[in-house]
Amino acid sequence: MLLDKYGLHKGIVKSYSNYLISDVGIKRKTTRHHESQFAVEKTYQMHKVAIAQCKSFRELNAILHTDDYTARKFHELACAELNLPSMSERHLKNLSDTWTWRYQHRNTILNAEMTIIQIATQLNTSSDEIYNARKALRRRLKIKETIGVVRVISLDQWVLQHAIELKTLKISQLQQKFQISSAQIKYRRKLLKQLQKKETQSVA
Repeated sequence: MLLDKYGLHKGIVKSYSNYLISDVGIKRKTTRHHESQFAVEKTYQMHKVAIAQCKSFRELNAILHTDDYTARKFHELACAELNLPSMSERHLKNLSDTWTWRYQHRNTILNAEMTIIQIATQLNTSSDEIYNARKALRRRLKIKETIGVVRVISLDQWVLQHAIELKTLKISQLQQKFQISSAQIKYRRKLLKQLQKKETQSVA
């Protein structure tokens, strides 16, 4: 713009700019971005420990009031300065610990002759944890789900054997009777519909 207006080249404009800043004392205009960045950096210095100890981006943004990328960078910086594990590092460690625990107890978790509640009680954890662990282990180990009381049977067979209960009883009643979670009941009801639909189509 100055080239068109005054015929000044870029190098000359820069030298004049440096002269005005250094010799005359005119300060360069601060942009909104720089002001915002400065505010975040100031907050970072004041709350460094809290930033490092945050367990989620929601907590982090509540302190820094910035975008996720910047918040994550400041969080990682704080953790590095204070020698603390970052959220991502803690997540990976928790995931590793979870899988270590699942593998250690996989025989109990996958025991088809025990109910979810029985396993949870034995391993001193929640029914949801056992349910999720079973699903994850079966998926990773490529094991087809089975249920057994006296003998081990496939899930399809179990669903067909208990079709009347699945259709007529409430979820709470089914939970009490079979000692399984509500999510398992919903899945079995859905599976029952699929099996019966398939059976109807094969007959037709």
